[in-house]
Amino acid sequence: AQGVEAGGHIRGTLGMIPLLTQVLDKVSVPVLGAGGIGSGRGLAAVLGAGASGARMGTRFIAAQESNAHPDY
Repeated sequence: AQGVEAGGHIRGTLGMIPLLTQVLDKVSVPVLGAGGIGSGRGLAAVLGAGASGARMGTRFIAAQESNAHPDY
């Protein structure tokens, strides 16, 4: 469940927590939260809302292991 807080490819209009809640109400498979998570507190909020985990991207953009373009 990727909310509007995510960087990059956004098409939706909902924040991640409201979207996550809606998705979790409809499916019985593990769901990850994504969008705007950049700290332990953010991860705790996602897990507290019922997600099985989280997807973070921008938070790691500066890591040497990232394949992002150096100009990013």
